[in-house]
Amino acid sequence: MTKTRLLIALVSAAAAAASGAAPSQPAVSCATSFVVLHGIVAASPGSDYALPYGMMLTVVASNAAGRSYVKAPQPLVVLVGSSTIVSGQGHRSIGDLNWSNHVLVTARPCSSKLARGATPTLRVLRVTAD
Repeated sequence: MTKTRLLIALVSAAAAAASGAAPSQPAVSCATSFVVLHGIVAASPGSDYALPYGMMLTVVASNAAGRSYVKAPQPLVVLVGSSTIVSGQGHRSIGDLNWSNHVLVTARPCSSKLARGATPTLRVLRVTAD
């Protein structure tokens, strides 16, 4: 029975090589960091925004993973998508936020993208208005 399985595996590998198909590779995953930014909305999105929306944020403070965002030129752009949760002070959507609202923004970027002080654009998980 094992000779049959071996033969089938060899035939399928040869067929894949003959067709030019690349062998299947496992999906690349990365360790994520939890980034928390405390800042002020720099531009009001208004009621006619389209998702994904690039919210402009002046970062005032952060946790250890987000220190490079505090030092970066301000305001920053963070991406807000349809899965982003908006809460706090009666706000339920990005359109409810006004410029000068204090917000707490959380995201989970790849740790490798934060190496050496890099500041990749963050895809926001949650926005909490203070």
